[in-house]
Amino acid sequence: MADMKNMELKDEQMAKAAGGKLEPGQEAVTISGIVMVNPRPDDPAYSGVWDECQSGGYQVYEGDGKLLVAGSQLPGFNPGDQVLIHEIRGFYGWEIEGALDF
Repeated sequence: MADMKNMELKDEQMAKAAGGKLEPGQEAVTISGIVMVNPRPDDPAYSGVWDECQSGGYQVYEGDGKLLVAGSQLPGFNPGDQVLIHEIRGFYGWEIEGALDF
């Protein structure tokens, strides 16, 4: 029970930091790394995704155990940056909307 309460508070705080309530499928995460090579080379479900990201000008990041993509219209991010993401179809399932401003 206490864990759930802590998660609720964290989500509430992150929603406030994002300027309001988080929408369904949105999350706030901390970038832990920049992905420089195909993160799933042997997974047939993701064959071709890395090449699509590269040809589409997307940068791939890792954060909170998820692979995140960011379009070229966004500035580059660094490990430790907090970003707002939303769930998408295609690529690796999560797209960065932008940095969280505090």
